[in-house]
Amino acid sequence: MEDYEIVKLFSIKSDLAIKEVEKKYGRYIYYICLCVTGRHEDAEECFNDSLYILWSRIPLSQPQSLPAYIRTVAYHVALGRMDYYNAAKVDGTSKLRIFTRITMPMISPMLFYLIITGFIGAFKAYSDAVA
Repeated sequence: MEDYEIVKLFSIKSDLAIKEVEKKYGRYIYYICLCVTGRHEDAEECFNDSLYILWSRIPLSQPQSLPAYIRTVAYHVALGRMDYYNAAKVDGTSKLRIFTRITMPMISPMLFYLIITGFIGAFKAYSDAVA
């Protein structure tokens, strides 16, 4: 599939757009993420984040060159992910401190949401059992 067709699929929010980008540029995106992050786990997360950003931003930007746009998105996603962790490693921070000071604040909104919905679900189950 040609690049302009992929951009059209993105503009109508077709799921096929993500599949086509993965098929045509998947190894390219993953390689960029791996070169920047240096770890396969981080590269996989950056790969998925890059696809999400492509999904959400292409209809707005209408890029002239899809490979260049993809490269820019993947590179910046990988750099953004690694800035905090690399800075902590350079400072000699322990893994526990990295987890408590960097990772936990990043995932705390999701944890809060899961806790609240868990309590709501538990109270619903309780009220259904009592009633």
